[in-house]
Amino acid sequence: MSSRPAGASGRAVIEGGYGVPVEVSHLVPGFVIRGHKHGKDCVLAKVVRAWPSGETVIAMPTKSRRFSTPSLPPEALELARRAGATAWVIRMDTKKRCYRLELDQVEMVGEIGEDGELYVPMRNFSPCPWLEWNFVQRAIIL
Repeated sequence: MSSRPAGASGRAVIEGGYGVPVEVSHLVPGFVIRGHKHGKDCVLAKVVRAWPSGETVIAMPTKSRRFSTPSLPPEALELARRAGATAWVIRMDTKKRCYRLELDQVEMVGEIGEDGELYVPMRNFSPCPWLEWNFVQRAIIL
């Protein structure tokens, strides 16, 4: 099953069984946001319930990829908010470190790049306790 935002309607369109689009106005955590970056289709972030805190976050784990300034399309942040996310979490798996930024601060400290994504320098993220989340397969495609 995959889905994509419907744009101005403020609802996501999920492709349900038999390819019939179904509109939803509320999203449930436990999905990845897929999109294009550097000419490739990839997972941009995950919207998950983190533990042990139990909060819903937009999560960006980094493991073996080169890491630079975190960025996301504004549509990804909106999807996360609609699913109840309250923070953006960067988890650096190889270093066993987590950083967070409250979502209500993102637009105040970020800057829109030429590609339309919102870039937020790491200096705006604060260290936080280690967070885990379940593996998710459900995808929303931007």
